Amino acid sequence: MVIPWVGFSLANILKKTQPLSIAKYVTFQTLYDPKQMPGQRSRFTGGSVDYPYLEA
Repeated sequence: MVIPWVGFSLANILKKTQPLSIAKYVTFQTLYDPKQMPGQRSRFTGGSVDYPYLEA
């Protein structure tokens, strides 16, 4: 999945979180909050994305 990102810089996030020097990967997880995001009516959308969605 390719989505243009106009949010926070990954470099800035890594500086603030200070991952261990042995870390090799970063995992991103979506927010699951159907009250705030009505498109997330259920955890399992049945064909598109299951929430919370993980990307590494």
